[in-house]
Amino acid sequence: MRPAKNVEKLIRNIDIDTNAKTDKAVLDDVLKAFENSKSKKSAKLEPNIWRTIMKSRITKLATVAAVLLIVAATVTVLDHLAKPAYAIEQTIEAMKNIVTIHFFARDWQNRRLEAWIKVNPQTGENDCHYLNEPELGQISISTPEITYFYHTNENMVRIVEGQALRSDIRFGRYIEDILDRVIEPEHGEIQIIKEHDPNTGEEVVVLWAESPNYEMEAFIDPKTKLPVRINFAKALPGQIIKSVDEIYYNEPLPEGLFDFKIPEDAQVIREQPLLSVIDDPNYGISAEGLTKDEARIKIIKEFWHHVINKDFESAHMLLPVADVEKIKSVIGALSGAIELVSVGEPFEKPNITFGILTPVRVRFSDGKILELYQITHFRRIDGKLSCVLAGEGQKSKRIE
Repeated sequence: MRPAKNVEKLIRNIDIDTNAKTDKAVLDDVLKAFENSKSKKSAKLEPNIWRTIMKSRITKLATVAAVLLIVAATVTVLDHLAKPAYAIEQTIEAMKNIVTIHFFARDWQNRRLEAWIKVNPQTGENDCHYLNEPELGQISISTPEITYFYHTNENMVRIVEGQALRSDIRFGRYIEDILDRVIEPEHGEIQIIKEHDPNTGEEVVVLWAESPNYEMEAFIDPKTKLPVRINFAKALPGQIIKSVDEIYYNEPLPEGLFDFKIPEDAQVIREQPLLSVIDDPNYGISAEGLTKDEARIKIIKEFWHHVINKDFESAHMLLPVADVEKIKSVIGALSGAIELVSVGEPFEKPNITFGILTPVRVRFSDGKILELYQITHFRRIDGKLSCVLAGEGQKSKRIE
């Protein structure tokens, strides 16, 4: 969503009785000044459009009344965008009082899902998750101690020690984390307007935020200051949600919601925690006879060869920390990989102790190129050197 387009439309549609030559001169100057103003972030927009316009040649026109009407209308709208009664800080504060979130959403394949999240109000962290994806045939329940993935169609339960279902963005601090971690100051843009929600007819605040690889539109209730609907045009890597249709805050948790009982006759698979998985000899490639640099490049190239050819089973064997469905979901959200553009030089990151990072540039079917940072983990098993991919070490960024 781009509120600036609403202002441009308003300017173009103003009807004032002057001669055609004057109309064109006035309109050209106002639009030029407006375009200049759009180069700044809306959150910091100031009504200095007056100064820009008054220095232009329209001050020499005889139709001063017409100019003043147009400029006044423009400044009024821009000032409304720049200084709304609502401020983002109000939502950030309101979200600190959340203890539970219950929402209904759709993924990038338009499948309906339901989620419950128990929030730690002191930290905003997501303590427990419940995720029901009926069309996918999966129910996921995750607590700090244990995670269950129940595949209803196959009557199969995967069990992982610890909280395997998690998000880098805290739901109790959602807007705060998006602004801090995603909307980069030098590349991001934030806009705020008020409009009527087409679903309810009620007035809502619309918070639109964009960075090169992310775009969100949040509809916020002006009374509670909390989001009631969220749409994503561009998503974070690994994000399965495309839109959130309904959100309910601080509802009592259904009894036993996070106490999963394994169904009778279900197949049970116990999966290993991260460090155990990446040291499993069944995953990865041999590095025997190769330098670590050669092995690092080889495994990355093989992984993306499998992904580009949609062989997600083979890709999972190189990246065991993500199952087949997870890899499919991430690649699907990024519009599908079509080319491995480059594999960069490795580097270390202090908080990652089990591998080195490699910047990898990949082109996707919508034309964008992302730089991802893949972790390569080396291990010796029975005296033989091998390596495996162990996830991403930092947020990806858009190159073009």
